[in-house]
Amino acid sequence: WWTDLWLNEGFAKFMEHLVTDFISPEFKIWVQFTTSALMLAMRLDCMHSSHPIQVEVNHPREVDEIFDQISYQKGASVVRMIYNAIGEAAFRKGLHSYLTHFKYGNARTADLWRHFTQASGVDISAMMDPWTKQMNYPVVSVEETMSGTTRQFKVTQRRFTLLPSEEDYTWVIPMSISVQGRADVIKFVLSKKSDVLEIKDVPEDAALNFNEGFTGIYHTEQPERNLRLLVENVTELSVQNKMNLLFDLLQLSKAGRCRVSRVLELLTKLSLEENYAVWSAMLTCVRDVRSWSRLVDADGAIMHRFTRDLCHARFAQLGLTPRPDEDHLTAMLRGDLFRTLGLANHEPTVQTAQALFTNRQSQPIPADLRDAVYSVVAASGGSQGFQALQTVFAATSDPDEKRSVTRAMVRVRCSETLCRVLQWGVTSPDVAGASFMFMLAGAAVNRAVQHTAWHFFVNHKQPILKKLGGTGALLVRAVEHIASPFYTEEKFQEIEQYFTREQFIGIERSLKKGLENIRVKINWSSAQKGDLEQYLKEKYP
Repeated sequence: WWTDLWLNEGFAKFMEHLVTDFISPEFKIWVQFTTSALMLAMRLDCMHSSHPIQVEVNHPREVDEIFDQISYQKGASVVRMIYNAIGEAAFRKGLHSYLTHFKYGNARTADLWRHFTQASGVDISAMMDPWTKQMNYPVVSVEETMSGTTRQFKVTQRRFTLLPSEEDYTWVIPMSISVQGRADVIKFVLSKKSDVLEIKDVPEDAALNFNEGFTGIYHTEQPERNLRLLVENVTELSVQNKMNLLFDLLQLSKAGRCRVSRVLELLTKLSLEENYAVWSAMLTCVRDVRSWSRLVDADGAIMHRFTRDLCHARFAQLGLTPRPDEDHLTAMLRGDLFRTLGLANHEPTVQTAQALFTNRQSQPIPADLRDAVYSVVAASGGSQGFQALQTVFAATSDPDEKRSVTRAMVRVRCSETLCRVLQWGVTSPDVAGASFMFMLAGAAVNRAVQHTAWHFFVNHKQPILKKLGGTGALLVRAVEHIASPFYTEEKFQEIEQYFTREQFIGIERSLKKGLENIRVKINWSSAQKGDLEQYLKEKYP
């Protein structure tokens, strides 16, 4: 029964988005699905520490290890891929038949595949078994040959992982391909290692998107000419296609298949983007590059400048005051950009945050800016900022505000102050274990003090174990978070040796993930360090 739990949960997540889109299409819920489910699943599933979403479970204790974000988010993305591959009518017919046949009973994944096959005429089991029983996902490389207005493409699939792998898999990949200037979407199934696709009536200057709508679980290695056309016309792409292009380049850069400078160049072309989901993907790119950029930018000043240049124009358009007709996503974007600018030392934003915080009694901080203001105050205020936030924590009875305060506190940039913050967090009875786990995670990604965060974890093992409940989910998550942000071989060895020497129960999987994340950054920085350094020197001579 547990073996097929992924389908129950993944299907539920898919349906909540499908129904929401039907009832309230103005929410554009599939755009949010792209960032909250699909991209999250792909970021996790490209690792050696991943696992298939359909795994035989032989004992209940295995459930916590297997049913994680990969099972839930990739599960939902796989169901969505079926929906797009066979169409709404066949999906509805197959689902109705399946539910009718198994009402008041139990079923297995294969049973649903059989009913979808009968409804669509497509062998869904053959298509979907590789997606559910194999870990990871493919990258599709495209080679282009032109003859007038006809283009021939050789498409080849390979297993995609951020670290090299000898073993390869094959998937049955339902591809959706669009041509710039045309309304139709071309469907093509890549069921073997390599195949040839021919598309007619393609203008010479038209770009093609090989994962239209970002519904497929794969990356695309573009032909050089097509990539150039996509980048040149990126502002004309749909929201999902913008995110698809950006995410492909980021992930391929991590795997050593694309220059990191191309990612940064694409970001600058999107600097006036209006959509929140696209900005969410953009800011993720910036954070990922900054995770190792101190190898070429020791104090972080140049990447801070790049971040300010990227964000300030769009934030200026939004302004501090919400408009009467703006939606909740615009409010979320305002808060994210305000926080990003403040943490990148944008002086006007820092001053505004401090003023909003100082005057909060007479004029409450706008709800969409509160978290950002607290973070900027902590980062810019030093010890006094921490003490001021302690006062807010003690005065409020709102649990959401308490969580906001504790997560902001670890933005401090002084090692001594961070030790005080974490000491307060681990000893205060008013700080819950889950809140302290997030404090550790936030401190670990704070590049100014991340080494201090690690040493605090090492030197306060027993109080931290007590705070997190000894063993269990909080400790598992804390270990992955505290290990993952580092990017040097020396730190890899130090962390690996520490956990080999010390006795922690049940953290093997999370430690493996954390160490693999370090190894990815080591390889990424080794391959891309020179390219990033040259790009930043040319942009900021």
